[in-house]
Amino acid sequence: MAEDEPPQTRLEQVLRQRHWTVREFLRQYQDVAGEKLSERQAYRWIAGNLRKLPYPHAQAALERLFNEPVTRLLGPDR
Repeated sequence: MAEDEPPQTRLEQVLRQRHWTVREFLRQYQDVAGEKLSERQAYRWIAGNLRKLPYPHAQAALERLFNEPVTRLLGPDR
């Protein structure tokens, strides 16, 4: 995540607002989901590089973690 560039997704925007690093995001995700998320996958979500939405269990974890619909989180920033 480059701080000098505008966020590519709402997820990136929220991470910046919370001052979370990718490592902190991975830690928080694991606490909520009960499973690890790869750093590579986290960067894909943050950048919006998706062909389709994550699996339902991952969507539910993201929605619990950020209290926003996953379609909004993985879409353009506000």
